[in-house]
Amino acid sequence: MSSTIKYPIALKKDTNLLVNISDVESGLKCNCYCFECKEDLIAINKVENIQAAHFRHLKDSNCKGSFESYIHWLTKEIFKEIDCIQIPQITPSHVECQRIKQFEKVDLNQLFDRYNIPKELRKICLSDFILQEEYELNFDQCLIEKTFKTPNGNIKVDIVLKDDGVIMLIEPFLTHKIDCEKKKKIELADFTTLEIDLNPFYKIYGSNFSKEQLIKYLKVDPFTKYWVHFSGEKVDSLLKRIYNEIENDFRSYFLEFEKYRTQNSKIELEKGKEEKLLQKIHILSEELNTVRREKHSKTVELSSLKKEIRNSCKFLDI
Repeated sequence: MSSTIKYPIALKKDTNLLVNISDVESGLKCNCYCFECKEDLIAINKVENIQAAHFRHLKDSNCKGSFESYIHWLTKEIFKEIDCIQIPQITPSHVECQRIKQFEKVDLNQLFDRYNIPKELRKICLSDFILQEEYELNFDQCLIEKTFKTPNGNIKVDIVLKDDGVIMLIEPFLTHKIDCEKKKKIELADFTTLEIDLNPFYKIYGSNFSKEQLIKYLKVDPFTKYWVHFSGEKVDSLLKRIYNEIENDFRSYFLEFEKYRTQNSKIELEKGKEEKLLQKIHILSEELNTVRREKHSKTVELSSLKKEIRNSCKFLDI
């Protein structure tokens, strides 16, 4: 069985580093060995070969390795060489349900009440809820095959990443995902844990890929990484940050609204003064018109009186 398995990457004897099949000499001159049984591998990589270049065991090998164990091992070796990976976004569905319910129904509603947020806007805030966007995790330490003690017994973890003392567990898989027992232990130990699905990569490349292609897949693609558990401490930290961001937004909006309302009040006050002034001007204008009418009437009366006096003087021959 092992003699038929094709490996695209192997370990060099002299350096113990990973090498692509395209970067070594043909045959036993490749100087590479098997990760599982430590036997010599043969490099099948001559240009004239019809089949794709690969490493394989000698025909009489009894190695018990499989391609699944190989890709699993290779992923762990790759993690020793990289220092960052792209992490998928974190939504409430990845977090313990009761904690999110408390945050939504208690913490946020108290905040909404404080700023008199309408119910319609509250629903929008709660529906568009992302704890953390996709981001690049930089780590300063990578441990392989680490064992942890938990209240339910020990668990052996494939990859442990450490960033400034913060631990994240990585579990790559091809066919065997984390089982219920191991997941329960992870939850009790409260370790933030991520699974990496290698199936999409295998479906694209099969056993014909380079180290660089696998590195890119593991580092860059966030859509083949799935949250298994998120630590309570990290959740509290994220929820606190979300709360502060929402509160800062509300405070900013509230201050803007108060500024607008103050400015609007001043405008309304000026409008009121203007309206009162216009009313006063209107009253004065009416009074002036009344005076003018009265003046005109008196002028007409005076003119008529003068005419009568002149006529009387003529009559009396004065």
